[in-house]
Amino acid sequence: MRGIKADFEWKWNDPVHLEAHRAEFLRPVEEILSEIKPLAAAQRNGGNGQLHTEWELGRVCGTSGLREVDPLGSESFWACRKGRTILSHLCLGERIPTSWICLWGWWEESCFVIHTLYPGRKAPREIHDAEILPEELPASIEFWRRHAIITEEGQFENAIRSTGK
Repeated sequence: MRGIKADFEWKWNDPVHLEAHRAEFLRPVEEILSEIKPLAAAQRNGGNGQLHTEWELGRVCGTSGLREVDPLGSESFWACRKGRTILSHLCLGERIPTSWICLWGWWEESCFVIHTLYPGRKAPREIHDAEILPEELPASIEFWRRHAIITEEGQFENAIRSTGK
């Protein structure tokens, strides 16, 4: 993006959170951050607010962990992912290569603080997220009843499975 001044640094709000997603990337995270830096700068609009967006990069950057599921089927379940304390809507399966990247964070004076960065499309906060705003809940419920995070056996605990009835 020509003419866009991308003179800021990246900062991780919680570097451990990156480690939870690192295996999903098929390209180095640093390379992807360099590629999206002018895109993020273009959306700054001179302010220091939040940014929750997605971009299609034109080539595969990783594997998506999100899949559409039948809300009445038994292919999905609710459980705590390893290292997490809230329930997530999960399903078993293979991750799908994607050229989409989602960035969520906020601007500070000379840096962008990354809350999360993952390969795949933008998704709302999970319905059990302590930081979800009341006005965000209806859209979040609708999204998460029809979408699930792809996981593997052994990567979750305390599963609550529906009987599909």
